[in-house]
Amino acid sequence: MSKQIALAMQRVGMILIVTVMLLDHFVFQIEEGFILTCAIISAVLLAVSISRLKYIEAKEDCGQAGK
Repeated sequence: MSKQIALAMQRVGMILIVTVMLLDHFVFQIEEGFILTCAIISAVLLAVSISRLKYIEAKEDCGQAGK
């Protein structure tokens, strides 16, 4: 997974959770199961992308330190 893909996943996760939170606040007929599902998907996307970005940055730092 490249850095660009991880950044895109992170953006999608953030946009998804913000959108669902705003919809939940302004639209009262959303089922809680839908909100929970979106929150889980967002959390997974954010967790995977953040951990991958940290791994990529650590790998780049080790490569630069070796030079």
